[in-house]
Amino acid sequence: MKKRQLNKKIAAAAILCLTAALLGGCSDSKEKTAETKEEKKQEESVKEEPAEVKEPEETGETEESEEDLFMGSTELMDYFGSNIDDLMGPFPALEIFAQEGSYTPAGAQYMDKQETAADGSLAGPWFDVDENFDIVGLSYSGTKYTVSGIAVGTPMQDAAAIAKKDGWTFRSVEFEHGTGYGVGVYMKDDLTMAVSSDAEAAFGSETEDELSGNVARVLVYLDNAAAGTGDGAGIMALTVATDHTDMNSIRNEVNTDGTYNQQWLSADGAFVLTNIATTTEFPADGQTLEDYAAEYTAKVLQDRDITVQKVEGDEALSAKLTYPAYRIIWTSGSNEDSRQGVGVVILTDGLSFYCGYDCSLDDYEDLGKGFETILSDTEMTMEAR
Repeated sequence: MKKRQLNKKIAAAAILCLTAALLGGCSDSKEKTAETKEEKKQEESVKEEPAEVKEPEETGETEESEEDLFMGSTELMDYFGSNIDDLMGPFPALEIFAQEGSYTPAGAQYMDKQETAADGSLAGPWFDVDENFDIVGLSYSGTKYTVSGIAVGTPMQDAAAIAKKDGWTFRSVEFEHGTGYGVGVYMKDDLTMAVSSDAEAAFGSETEDELSGNVARVLVYLDNAAAGTGDGAGIMALTVATDHTDMNSIRNEVNTDGTYNQQWLSADGAFVLTNIATTTEFPADGQTLEDYAAEYTAKVLQDRDITVQKVEGDEALSAKLTYPAYRIIWTSGSNEDSRQGVGVVILTDGLSFYCGYDCSLDDYEDLGKGFETILSDTEMTMEAR
């Protein structure tokens, strides 16, 4: 604008000078003075221009980083596909929880420990990342964020309408983690979303209209990396991180439907590691999950003729795996043949798992605490079958 005004002034001065010359009244000294003033103004104009043309510099200085852009977001799908490093600012209590992810074994799982759910457990969010640390799965049960517009506490029927409005297509009704709670499963592009209810669904439910209660948790993951869904999907299996290198396989029954029965004996014969998966059979009416876990352990270890001594929920492992987990302590045999074992039971929608150690009763005092520590590192992995 200043430059345009200056040009107008220069043009006006030139016209006046030309008019004066025609009239014979424009002297040499006046012309020199006018030229000097004009040159001075042009020099001032050149000096002023850089001060006005600063927009590219200023834009560069105010450019927000990806982390800054996320700082005000309350929609978790805004983070999907991003690198986990960009989430460290928005989620100050975010830390790695497992070296393997639930949906991509080559990745890892991170969780935010800042918020607790209504029942006192950690609400997350939980983020699964792939080998490049990009987010391929998330789970949430708190109230600070939404997932595709769905908030925890929303009536299930309203959540269904929100999902459809956001482009999701209903696929099926499933059940939450070995319980009778209903789950609405939706698809969009290469994503699957599972919306869990806080109310039981009737056995045989097939439509979203049959889901009652309110949203308790929302889970989203890449479909081709999920358990038992999508092309190239794997089947869930439990693995235990151990330092045992000298273990001899004494049983290895693996089936294409994901069930298996595997046992290893330590080289010194001191202990046995057992890892079993069977098709989930839901608890009977009125049966607690603790009783179901005890019954399940006795059933899968029936060749050992065990007596379950203690069952308790393992909150840390449950939070880590996002499935109900129970610690089981049992004994078998008598006299010099007495053995004691400790294991974990994990209940999922499709498969139930038992993973545990046992040794002679005399050795348990020395080995038992180590077994319990190792079982805390139990991981859920995906195996191709």
